[in-house]
Amino acid sequence: MTVATGAAVATALGLGLILPPAFPYLAAITISVCALLSALLFVGWFPNAPPIKPEAQTGGSRPLAWLRLLKSPRRSAFSLIFLLQGATLGALIAVFGSYGRTSLHVSVREELVLFAPAAAAAACAVLLSGSLADRVGRIPVLGAGFLAVTVGVWGLSASTDTGAVVLLATLTAVGLALAMPSASAMAMDLAQSGETATLLGWFLTMESIGHAVGPALGGALNQAGGPAPALWLAGGLAAVAAVIAIVPPVWSKTPQVGIGRRPLRTILAFSAKGGLVFSLGFPVIAVYLAWQPGSQLYGQMLTHGPRDRMEVAITFDDGPNDPWTLRIADTLDRYGVEGTFFTVGKNAESHPEIVRSLVAQGHLIGNHSYRHHKSDAVVDPGYAELWKAERAISSAAGVCPAIYRPPNGFHTPWQLHAVASHSMKTVTWDVIPRDWKDPPPDEVARRVLDSVKPGSIILLHDGKDTDEHTDRSATLNALPGIIEGLRAKGYQIVRLDRLLSVPGYLESCGQSK
Repeated sequence: MTVATGAAVATALGLGLILPPAFPYLAAITISVCALLSALLFVGWFPNAPPIKPEAQTGGSRPLAWLRLLKSPRRSAFSLIFLLQGATLGALIAVFGSYGRTSLHVSVREELVLFAPAAAAAACAVLLSGSLADRVGRIPVLGAGFLAVTVGVWGLSASTDTGAVVLLATLTAVGLALAMPSASAMAMDLAQSGETATLLGWFLTMESIGHAVGPALGGALNQAGGPAPALWLAGGLAAVAAVIAIVPPVWSKTPQVGIGRRPLRTILAFSAKGGLVFSLGFPVIAVYLAWQPGSQLYGQMLTHGPRDRMEVAITFDDGPNDPWTLRIADTLDRYGVEGTFFTVGKNAESHPEIVRSLVAQGHLIGNHSYRHHKSDAVVDPGYAELWKAERAISSAAGVCPAIYRPPNGFHTPWQLHAVASHSMKTVTWDVIPRDWKDPPPDEVARRVLDSVKPGSIILLHDGKDTDEHTDRSATLNALPGIIEGLRAKGYQIVRLDRLLSVPGYLESCGQSK
């Protein structure tokens, strides 16, 4: 058992820490699974130790007969917890160095110093976990520990503030320090009612499988979309482990060590339930934050220019849309205004002549994804939509936008990571008159003039998603009132790249940097 488990752990950590970033992680997963399936079969051939309870001994020495021990719901549930524990720890190990380098912009050495308080707190928690488990029971401590890991890891995925990172890392480390000793003690308790060596070997092999698969999956997600998706994976695995430990009644007859003190047990139970509610509600909070065009939690987004200059930019989303895009551009030209058109790649493929005309007139072209589907920012860690739109725009007009706007402002951490890795800027807005609902033109103008501030980025629409020939007459007819009103207030209307003092286009549409 020791040899098999040691080989499994060595395989996991070796693949998670030693493999170069360019190594195909699908191959790493395959190697890990093959090695650990061998370890699993190896464990089954070890002789059984005499059970502590003789009546639990059952006859037969058929191959794999030990699998009958897993008929117990508690043992099966605990096997899954051990697997999730190993995978969670492995995923965190895989993302450790990259998190400091890409999210905190520090070296590995600086990251180790930054997380030193978390390590010290974890050491103290290990010393206290046994006493706490004796007082309130191992399952409550186990579940509460995994809940702390869930909250801490998911918080780390969305935070770059140093102080917040230290607190969240400490919460994560303390959670692991509480959960892992309790898991080991539970393994001993559950093994006392059957073939001890075989059950322990099974539990540790399940954990070792997690140690191998966790770094491989975490590394693959980290390579594709940065640390955030790998941290979301680790937090999700910990949340599932917490739910298994806290919710089902499979632990009702699990032996306890010592007699619990009712006040402490009650406090921990309420804390665990509160943490469980928060962890289950976190996806809802995460989606809410993804809809906020001004939120900086998932990565840097520019919402306005300098507030000390009387300059604003007018931008248009969802084009090109025949004939409205060129009619809007002609109106801008009559007033001597250069606008910014955030172009959908699929629309650019349908109307390349419109994109070329916009560039020739001096307007700026921005990237607004290829299909205008928000789901692509969720399901694709590498966010291939971005570069697909770049290629479509480049093919249409020979330019590669350096500014990106997420469809409807919906964004995820890995999406923003993909944008930054291409040396591009994510830009949203701070003035939105909701012209897509076709209010009267004078109402559109009034909303803009009432909300505008120095440095404002105004969002209008020349199209609608990838729909053809959407009527944008309300926007077109509102433009004269908007332009004249802004100038009457003393504003100068400039192109978005000049407002933000950033490049408008990339030098080439090559690979990401």
